[in-house]
Amino acid sequence: MSLNIEGFDAWLEGSTISLAIANNHPLIKLSNALPWDTLLTLILPDLK
Repeated sequence: MSLNIEGFDAWLEGSTISLAIANNHPLIKLSNALPWDTLLTLILPDLK
């Protein structure tokens, strides 16, 4: 696993964004199909 730290020391600035994503977008479908509770149970011990 890698971690991108580019810009880590930069100040944050507020902004406004707006995204419209259809319910039938493949990433929305995938996200709704994944077993998030099971994944969390599997990875949480490694993150602690």
